[in-house]
Amino acid sequence: MSSASNIVPALRRSAVGYVRVSTTMQADDGLSLDAQREAIKSYCAAHNLILKGIYTDVESGGKEDRKGLAQALSEQAHVFVVLKFDRLSRSIKHFCQLYEDHFSGQKELVAIREAIRLDSALGRALVNILLVFAQMEREATGERVKETISYIRGQGYHFGKVPYGYSTKPAEDKPKYRVLVPNADEQAVIERLKGLVAQKVTISSIAAMFNAERIQPPQGKEWTNSLVYNLKCRLGLQKPKRVNERNHTAQELQRRMLELRSHGHTLQQT
Repeated sequence: MSSASNIVPALRRSAVGYVRVSTTMQADDGLSLDAQREAIKSYCAAHNLILKGIYTDVESGGKEDRKGLAQALSEQAHVFVVLKFDRLSRSIKHFCQLYEDHFSGQKELVAIREAIRLDSALGRALVNILLVFAQMEREATGERVKETISYIRGQGYHFGKVPYGYSTKPAEDKPKYRVLVPNADEQAVIERLKGLVAQKVTISSIAAMFNAERIQPPQGKEWTNSLVYNLKCRLGLQKPKRVNERNHTAQELQRRMLELRSHGHTLQQT
């Protein structure tokens, strides 16, 4: 028997892919979900890897808790493939934690476009530099969005969630922007609410009354105490409660505790 017949073929390594876009980046050139998937498939085919699956998220790269990422990381595979490192995370702290937890052992992390290996100190340093710029870009994008929203609102147009009592319509001078207009049905509910508050009807009674009359709430399927309370606060009908507000000082609390202890009360009783 020839020696060639005794050669055992090398086992093919397995791979799992992960693709991500943020809600504002889906149309960006070269970073769409389909483009990322095709790049991962091509890479695995070229490197003779068995692709077990590709997992997807439509989430910000700064968000750590992502369903698709968690599923991809839980897969048993030799190689974890992404198009770019910032698809995995745009947070330096999060990326470093991911690397320590999942890629410092046997599983290899591959970013197709960067072509950087993480099995050397130089490679890890280069990745950190890339992530610094990725995080900076994410923060800069957030600042640009805030500036844009401030500009839109400063021009008298509406942006964001429509407050209860109003609807929106295209602005006459700039149809791509929207303006608020009163919603007759919801304004009637608001007037009804003001009358009930003037009569000192409780929040729970108002909620029960609106539900019995099948009045459509601002959100959800029924009116709740919190919905009525928040609407009253927005309309200036009730002063919002301060979070963790106390009607005593720390010194008064300490004196009362000492007083109770002096009368023989246990810590649990106090």
